[in-house]
Amino acid sequence: MKVLLFLAQGFETMEASVFVDIMGWAGVDAVTCALRKTVTSTFGVSVNAEWVIYYNVLYCSGFSQR
Repeated sequence: MKVLLFLAQGFETMEASVFVDIMGWAGVDAVTCALRKTVTSTFGVSVNAEWVIYYNVLYCSGFSQR
């Protein structure tokens, strides 16, 4: 299973890092993405996203339940 974690400018550092950590413990591949390569958290921590989204609009449609 893979999870895509979107990091927006001003994201909460602890929320993102704990989420990625827990996904790793569960054996889930968490991949980070953002609208630019480097985003800065609310506390000034700069993070490089693994994927960069080069679009003006991001639309997420529904989800799959098991």
